[in-house]
Order: sequence, then structure tokens, then C-alpha cells
Amino acid sequence: MCGGLSRVIPENSALLFFPPDRHDLHPMERMWRMVFVQRILAAKRANPVADTSAWERDIDERVYRLYGLTAEEMKIVEESVRG
Repeated sequence: MCGGLSRVIPENSALLFFPPDRHDLHPMERMWRMVFVQRILAAKRANPVADTSAWERDIDERVYRLYGLTAEEMKIVEESVRG
């Protein structure tokens, strides 16, 4: 798994958690969630072993910023998903 928060595949896409839309977020920032997840799901449907790591990493980083995680907190999350 390359991303820290989730590895997006069709089988676990229902498990993704994004905070509810916040009115203080720019509309384009809200759109990224749908765009990146849709791209990843389409790629995985077409090829289950497709490399979507760049998109997954982008999602991770955006979610970290959205929650205001510190570098230390990000490290904890990353280490927890590595097992």
C-alpha cells in the first residue's frame, strides 16, 4: 500500500471516509474528492493492478491538510497503515 489513509479499490471504496462538505472550502477543493476517487476507481476497474499511487498520495496529502495534521501526526498515520 502506498497511500497512508486508504488504498482505493472498488471493493473498499465504500469504506472511504471524507468529512462532510464544509461551506468554508472552495468549491474546487470539494470537487477533488470526487475527481480523484472516480479516476482511481475507473483505473482499477479497467486494470485491478493499475498504479494509482500518485492519485492515492494526493488524496492522503489533501486529507491531512483538511484535518490540519502535523508532521508528527502524519507519521503516526503512515506508520499505522504499514502495519
